[in-house]
Amino acid sequence: MRKARICIIDDDADLLAELEQAIGSAGYVTMPFESSIEALKTVSTERPDLILTDLKMPLMSGFQLANELGKNPSTAGIPIVAMTGCFTRDEHKELMRICGIRARLTKPVDPDEILSVIEVLLHQEAGS
Repeated sequence: MRKARICIIDDDADLLAELEQAIGSAGYVTMPFESSIEALKTVSTERPDLILTDLKMPLMSGFQLANELGKNPSTAGIPIVAMTGCFTRDEHKELMRICGIRARLTKPVDPDEILSVIEVLLHQEAGS
């Protein structure tokens, strides 16, 4: 059976490495990126099963990334989980919904919570 591929995007290299370790140790194949722009280039050709992204990043935010992925039929259905310590007000929640972000985790993120959300969303995708 193919292992699920999880794309992880965060401009904080230390957090990215921690997430890659935790998610990889749980048996997933990880696709780490420090830039949304680089991730966007790769995701269209090497489609992950789920994307875990920071929202506040330079050059292209997680909101912009989700919006761009939603425009492309080959990437529109990929579940996106946002990680943020900044965007928690109601208007940001609505923007996340509009952009197609399916879940939000508050930083600092708990690896067990991340894995739980990944499992739930992948299970939902398998059932659809």
